[in-house]
Amino acid sequence: MTENSDNWQDYPYLIDWVAQMNAWAEKYQIYELIPADNSGEDPSGRIRRFRDPEFKNTIDGSFVWTVVDEGGQKYLYSGDVWHSGVVGWYVGKVSHSNETLGFDAGKLACSKCQGQSFFEEDEGDEVDCDQCEAGETSVWIDLEDTDFRLPG
Repeated sequence: MTENSDNWQDYPYLIDWVAQMNAWAEKYQIYELIPADNSGEDPSGRIRRFRDPEFKNTIDGSFVWTVVDEGGQKYLYSGDVWHSGVVGWYVGKVSHSNETLGFDAGKLACSKCQGQSFFEEDEGDEVDCDQCEAGETSVWIDLEDTDFRLPG
């Protein structure tokens, strides 16, 4: 079994992903990450809970991006999404106009399958990646483990 590096820069597809995420942050002028507390709530009170109209001093949801942990894998969704796995919210200066957009906020580092958990054999059949399936050699890389930085 081959060991995978835990250095994200050893994987060209992760370098591309970080570049795409930096472009996302630049496009929407992301300037802050508000971490959620242990119950998935915003301790600063700036993110609206369930679009409650009583919350007057909150950030408009069209400027918010929610980071969600779904079974150990992190995703980034446009809007002030409330979900059991919320770990935080990115805030930008440019509206996403309430479009439904989503990105990976973490990636699997695997030299065999390129983080897809499967690969295509020469015959064209898709096969589960035995390295990822064993869970011993694949490495999860969160966005904050890279050189991703907020532009603001």
